[in-house]
Amino acid sequence: MRKAAVTLFVASALFTAASRAAELSVDFLSGTLNGTNWGMLDVGSVTNLLGRPDVIRQPVKTPNGAKLGAVLCYKGKGMRFAFAHPQFNSSQPLLELNVFLLGTTSATDIVDGSTQSFGPFLGSLNNHVNSAWRIEQFLKAFQTSGFRDKSDPEKLAKMRSDYSKLLAMKVPPVSQSNQQVRDLVKEAFQNSIRNLENQSFAEREASPWSVKVYYGPSSKTLTRVVIERQLGSL
Repeated sequence: MRKAAVTLFVASALFTAASRAAELSVDFLSGTLNGTNWGMLDVGSVTNLLGRPDVIRQPVKTPNGAKLGAVLCYKGKGMRFAFAHPQFNSSQPLLELNVFLLGTTSATDIVDGSTQSFGPFLGSLNNHVNSAWRIEQFLKAFQTSGFRDKSDPEKLAKMRSDYSKLLAMKVPPVSQSNQQVRDLVKEAFQNSIRNLENQSFAEREASPWSVKVYYGPSSKTLTRVVIERQLGSL
């Protein structure tokens, strides 16, 4: 009888944890995760809510002296949390939350260069926003909420055009040193294009949090939501 009771308790606990994960809700207008204000979230409250993360990066001090807090990756849930360093704030409050709307989205850690792949977010967002939404649809649905498109499509189109012209240029055989210069120019173009693509987002700035909704520069469909605590608000 005792063994059956223990088994029932464990099954109930697992069911409760699964239910909580299935009910994940991020409200980017009221600033809450499952009803809890983002400003109240820290390492402990997030792990209590979501359980053990798939990947943990402990607080670190970089070679240049910067102190970066813990990062928790919930790859299966499509969420990545970054926190303040404990030396700045012992409770390690939330600094940034990434909500990945697309499956197999990759994020690179700025400290160790490791890349993690995330599945699509399993919970719900305002108005059931998801990766099928186009940015025009999003801006129309939230036109009174302060979101502004910060992308520069004309600049990106010109950069891509100039890069295509560079690749199409027929040049005579060049020395090794000149080829290295040409390769460096190509790499600079590629980096500039990637940077512009990463700037395709609509933003809502409301102290102490900003909300950025990123979208594909070609498809115009939404890819992720990034919630960031503004500097000086801790």
